[in-house]
Amino acid sequence: MNTRSTLTDYQRSHIIDQLAKYGFYDVEGLTYEELQKKLTVRRAKNIKVEAPANKFF
Repeated sequence: MNTRSTLTDYQRSHIIDQLAKYGFYDVEGLTYEELQKKLTVRRAKNIKVEAPANKFF
């Protein structure tokens, strides 16, 4: 196992762990890029709008 493969596996497992915090467990067959997109969407949905001016959108 080379270093690049180990790093890629670590990055993938880290994103899977982050997705699990949002209750997303269906990661079988998804690429690293797809996992990143799903994590980005879940993080964006979790943003709290506190200032009244931010509720415009």
